[in-house]
Amino acid sequence: MAVVLGTQGVDGLSEVGRVLREWQYDGAPMQLHPEDLGWFWRFGAQATAAAVRTWRRDGLR
Repeated sequence: MAVVLGTQGVDGLSEVGRVLREWQYDGAPMQLHPEDLGWFWRFGAQATAAAVRTWRRDGLR
């Protein structure tokens, strides 16, 4: 299974936020969460999309 690094673009940011919400686990020592996207969003949607990197395996998140 190949892992592919990519970017989402502005249209894909909502999917990234949804996936981050699905991954939430309060007992984890460290994690990313949707608010991390919100913090970066203050620079605008284009800047946020340019900064966000995603990894997919066989087209899956």
